[in-house]
Amino acid sequence: FAGQLFVGRRQAQCRNRAQAVGVSGAKGIHRSVANGDHATGITIMKMEDGLDTGPILLQQALGIAWDDFTGKIHDELAAMGGPLVMETLLRYRDGRLSIIPQDDSIATYAEKLSKEEGLIDWNLPVEDVHNKIRGMYPWPGAYYFWTPEGKEPLRLVLRPGKPGDEEV
Repeated sequence: FAGQLFVGRRQAQCRNRAQAVGVSGAKGIHRSVANGDHATGITIMKMEDGLDTGPILLQQALGIAWDDFTGKIHDELAAMGGPLVMETLLRYRDGRLSIIPQDDSIATYAEKLSKEEGLIDWNLPVEDVHNKIRGMYPWPGAYYFWTPEGKEPLRLVLRPGKPGDEEV
């Protein structure tokens, strides 16, 4: 859930944001999962001119399990967004809304993804490969090229799974 909320002359926005490491930007969920972060969340913030720079109005964290993937985390954050916006509005109405400045020194901007970033480097540690597959699913997708002897290279698509999954 990412969008804008207008309350009279005041504006707030609801963003997916990896609170533990301060990841924000176009693909914060992807980057958090691919980096192996253990938590992400939603931040409702007052809008300012910069990208995700306004003071924090309300936050809610979401844990990232070892087998979670970007699509699942996205859907869970989307489900959290509406109720968090409502809670923000209720606190605003009742005068119980605290405004907390962001610590820009710990913020990290998540750049947009390209399809090429889904290419798996099998020289990386196994945990990094695992996290990248989870972070790139469902888009842009993780893949690699395999060249059978005497044949053209084949693009093989990888998706997250659990030990013992038999789905092909």
